[in-house]
Amino acid sequence: MAITGASCSPDNPSWANISVRLQERGWVVFSAAIDGAVFAKHGTTIDTRLTVIDRFPAVDPTIFPASPGIAPDVATLLGW
Repeated sequence: MAITGASCSPDNPSWANISVRLQERGWVVFSAAIDGAVFAKHGTTIDTRLTVIDRFPAVDPTIFPASPGIAPDVATLLGW
């Protein structure tokens, strides 16, 4: 699992090559942005991204899971 800035997305052209190289080693199973307000009580309001990576390489490193958009909180993101 990785928590990064929201723009660190496989569909962002700036990160496309890096994302493909990542998937040659570990499959990106899930990736979604989280509204920065979620972390306000911890002193930051920067939008972040939760990415789940399996330890096995992707069958096709150029295909990524569809992003569900920006979650207003982690519970919504995980469907709780």
